[in-house]
Amino acid sequence: MITPRPGSAPVYASRVLATGKGDGYLFTVLPIVPAPTTLRLPDTADSQTALTPN
Repeated sequence: MITPRPGSAPVYASRVLATGKGDGYLFTVLPIVPAPTTLRLPDTADSQTALTPN
């Protein structure tokens, strides 16, 4: 995990994949995006009906 210091510049990261040789050399650059840190869940209520079979 990379934690930038307050007031520092943004941090950018990528992953480079490469294969082959000579004219058959191929590569791609894939950006690394931040993982979500907040997950919003729907509101819930206290209820006994969830425990009672129909």
